[in-house]
Amino acid sequence: MGQLSTLNTITQAFLYMLPAGAGKVLQEQLTIMSATYSRAQQMKAMLQASSDELIRQVRDDGDEEDKLISLNVFLWRQSHGVIPVTARIECGFLKHPFVRYIHRYMAANGYERIAEQIPFQHKDSYAAEARRLLNEFARSRFEDSEDDGNGNQYWHLLSLLNVLGPQINNFDYLSEVVHFCDYLIYDYKSNPALNELHDDIDLSAFALLLMDLQIEPSKTWLVFKDLFLQSKNRTVVSYPALLAGLQMYGELMVVELPAVELQGGIDLFLRLAGR
Repeated sequence: MGQLSTLNTITQAFLYMLPAGAGKVLQEQLTIMSATYSRAQQMKAMLQASSDELIRQVRDDGDEEDKLISLNVFLWRQSHGVIPVTARIECGFLKHPFVRYIHRYMAANGYERIAEQIPFQHKDSYAAEARRLLNEFARSRFEDSEDDGNGNQYWHLLSLLNVLGPQINNFDYLSEVVHFCDYLIYDYKSNPALNELHDDIDLSAFALLLMDLQIEPSKTWLVFKDLFLQSKNRTVVSYPALLAGLQMYGELMVVELPAVELQGGIDLFLRLAGR
């Protein structure tokens, strides 16, 4: 069941980041498991569903986690040209933490006004909240933050910027974003609030920002490597960090992968990533 849970999370949250060939790898894995787990058969059916079926699955009442898979499959296919770029799928629910990835993928596929979406349990849009936090960072490095622990503010800002990332060059606070990223690169060791930057979810958010800003990989490799190797056990939530690492650093990243234990296995990850 553990491997099925891993595949479930990949399909819910990270399928979009994978090449077209990853679908075949996932279906092979799910076919093996479908004789034992009905969930594997359900996931396989969602991977094979038509675009109209995926739209219906998201629109109709149903399990929110299944809707995430349908959204991911639709947007992934669209990114690879299987579904027309002008096609649209609606995302009316905003409660699941993974929805920020869905909104990121929508932005990457050219969906309009994603930056103006208001995340669940927030008063302001992604863009407005990012501007507020960038101003707060410039003023005080979050030292006067009213939230519990200013490290939470760093994470929150990173997660907002990840949604804006595919269209970050159009963001009116781009220079402030670059300044914030530079601070993380050069000062992450000296600020106790960034002690958790090596954690799976934090490192993934940081890696996506590095990739989105297209910072010269030679300037960030040693920082990324240091953070990556601080944890020898990585969960599937680290997939964005690993995939961004492959894109930015290529073989340098591949060489370091055996140094960690990865949920689901390094071999599965490399097969899904097309390596």
